[in-house]
Amino acid sequence: MQSLAEGVERDYAEARDSARRRDPQRAGHQAEATWKQLLERWGNGWPVVNRRYIVGPGGETGETDLIVLRPDYPVHLMDESAILVSGVAAAFSCKLTMRPRDIAEAILQKRQIMSAGGGARGWGEELMHASFSFGLLAHSADLGSRSGAVADAVRHHYDRIAHDPKSPLVIWVLMAGARVRSRQCPE
Repeated sequence: MQSLAEGVERDYAEARDSARRRDPQRAGHQAEATWKQLLERWGNGWPVVNRRYIVGPGGETGETDLIVLRPDYPVHLMDESAILVSGVAAAFSCKLTMRPRDIAEAILQKRQIMSAGGGARGWGEELMHASFSFGLLAHSADLGSRSGAVADAVRHHYDRIAHDPKSPLVIWVLMAGARVRSRQCPE
């Protein structure tokens, strides 16, 4: 556990250094790589892919940072740029530093992903329709200094943009020192 925490701190420092050098794309990719590694090591062993599009009966999404695939997802399709919505177990947007606008964007991205899944209207379509969690992963947050600022910002944007009670947005913030905090809306 200690080595994992130290690795995350090292990765965060490298990503922040890239951001300071005005290379936000590299910083973002480094943040994604850290979260991918954590999901692969701590998860249930299901495959994790990054920077893919999710497609389904309702259309296609924009690029999604990280996608956890179901264990029965066809291996020969894992390298494709588009992932079938029925094979998605969870999806995540990744940020080095979470800001209020990132929460709003994540909620809208979740809506787009759920729309791509379409609505299961009958037995045959049930196989193509999938409901899964979508979350925002961040190494740190710039939402205010007081305790509870993350939860308040998430709740504010969630209430403002609307929500789907069947698939709540999950916010995970990995702070310096490798503490994981999680909020699920609505509470």
